[in-house]
Amino acid sequence: MKRLMFLLTTSLIILAAGYITLVALVFFHQERLAYFPQPGLFESPENWGYTYEDVWLDTADGVRIHGWYVPAAEPRGAAIFFHGNGNNIDSNAHELRALQLFGFNTLMLDYRGYGLSEGSPIEAGLYHDADAAWRYMTETRGIAPKSIVLVGQSLGGGVATYLAQQHDVAGVVLMATFTSMADVGAEHYSFLPVHLLSRNRYPSLARLPDIQAPLLIIHSRDDRTIGFSHAERLYAAANEPKTLIALDGYGHGVGLGTALIDHTPEVEHFFESLPLPAMQ
Repeated sequence: MKRLMFLLTTSLIILAAGYITLVALVFFHQERLAYFPQPGLFESPENWGYTYEDVWLDTADGVRIHGWYVPAAEPRGAAIFFHGNGNNIDSNAHELRALQLFGFNTLMLDYRGYGLSEGSPIEAGLYHDADAAWRYMTETRGIAPKSIVLVGQSLGGGVATYLAQQHDVAGVVLMATFTSMADVGAEHYSFLPVHLLSRNRYPSLARLPDIQAPLLIIHSRDDRTIGFSHAERLYAAANEPKTLIALDGYGHGVGLGTALIDHTPEVEHFFESLPLPAMQ
């Protein structure tokens, strides 16, 4: 009996030590689970048929980041595009096509550590990147804040809601976006105390009640990375006017390009109904 108790106690200690070690590894290396930066670029707007400018921005914390500024042929407004955690700006030709189609001069930004941008990604750093993009559009380009639509895909939605909470913008588009990064982590790693461990939160759900701009949410019901329930909760928390487009048959990462391919009329209605001031 004593031997059995010894074996049970030893097993429990080993399991506890293993669990604590796992928790510690996740805590100290969580950025590797949250961000998948891809160095370099393999495409350009020129390859997609658009003229563009390379843009280099210096952030408030001293990181140099890269993006593309793509002017529309007949501009009605402007857009800042924030991509997901596993790709660069050169993976979003369809989203750029949509924004060009609707007449938006577009800044596509690679976060720190992605594409040609310097540094390493972390939540506070990505907010600095977003602030630099905002200063470029409003100060360098002289674009009125109410002419700017913020477009975020997946992780980029968390960055877009940060910026939308700070500024009075023309509109916000969230594509395959989470309520928070910690919520997604808790769903995928239910055996870990993710909400206690997470340094990267991106609390989009908590921010939406403070955002007064028109909102468009695009999400697939078949998204297994960020479930459709995230879109439903975001929509419920948002102020009017708001639109939720639910697509079927797609995985994670659906966006404006997918909705256009599906001829979804709500996308066109959203952009055409924005009360945009005349572009200078």
